[in-house]
Amino acid sequence: MLDRACAQATKFKSWYSLSFAHLTKADLYLRWSRYDSAEAEVALARSTLNQSGGYASISWTSGIVSYRASSVAILQRNQELAIDEAKSAIAIGQLYNMAPGARARFSHLLMKAYLMSPERYGKKRKRLGERTSD
Repeated sequence: MLDRACAQATKFKSWYSLSFAHLTKADLYLRWSRYDSAEAEVALARSTLNQSGGYASISWTSGIVSYRASSVAILQRNQELAIDEAKSAIAIGQLYNMAPGARARFSHLLMKAYLMSPERYGKKRKRLGERTSD
């Protein structure tokens, strides 16, 4: 069914519909623990938006693509990519004044990415805490 949706979106040059179809497929692959396939669908969603040649490549939809890319990176244990993509999603969410719920999800995902190695980021927090107690 999603393949049919992709075909229709391609036929009518509906970049948003096609990117959402790819994101939906990515979500299904995540649920099935097929992380490489999910990553490929996210890449297709991003390239679809870039092919539009216009504002779609930096639209609010690209924030959702970055959100999903961060989700995939977390599950693949790629912390740096997860952080970068979550930050991108947050920036796009702020730029387009997306719904507070969406922006909260983006921020929550950034925290999950940071918590992938709490000792790395926890040490900074401890040092900052020590400085303020002096």
